[in-house]
Amino acid sequence: MTRTKRGRKEESPFNFPLQIGDPKLREISKKVENYDDLGKIVEEMKSVARKYDALGLAAPQIGINQVI
Repeated sequence: MTRTKRGRKEESPFNFPLQIGDPKLREISKKVENYDDLGKIVEEMKSVARKYDALGLAAPQIGINQVI
């Protein structure tokens, strides 16, 4: 899955949930600015949640620091 950041395509960094203590989880999330890729991000979140039998998942847990 790719996402756009400042006009360039970028791979989503993780295909697994980050664990407690990972410094990436302490980064401040930003509001969604580009709604074009929002559906792809949500689908990736659902895919990771299913893969790990998770009940819920936040975007920062897969390395996407956006408030969704």
